[in-house]
Amino acid sequence: MEEIKKLFKITIIVTIVFFLLGLIFQNEYLLFGISGGCAVSVIALYMLSLDSKAIVYSNNIKIAKRIAYIGYAKRYILHFMFLAALLYFSNDFKLFLSGFIGTLNTKLTIYFMNVLEKIKKYLK
Repeated sequence: MEEIKKLFKITIIVTIVFFLLGLIFQNEYLLFGISGGCAVSVIALYMLSLDSKAIVYSNNIKIAKRIAYIGYAKRYILHFMFLAALLYFSNDFKLFLSGFIGTLNTKLTIYFMNVLEKIKKYLK
């Protein structure tokens, strides 16, 4: 449970950092693309935690599977809608790619948390 809280904190911090960098440098790719994608990633992580909690407290396996499938679809529809809105309103493929990279925030954070943990174990 502590690792999940740590993951939430780090992903929110990364989102805020990219948003502030986008404001400071007046860069639309950082501001709308990466920070927007990071925000979508944080929302998707929160939705995943709510779905997993509902699955754990579910008594019926069929209901748990339905919750899992519907939650999976909702999260990816959220990602798709964000990326489609970026591409539709800006018509800029670079902004679309930066938004896609931003949506990988949670996955990259998990990866780097594991890498740093292995480095710490190796150094000890």
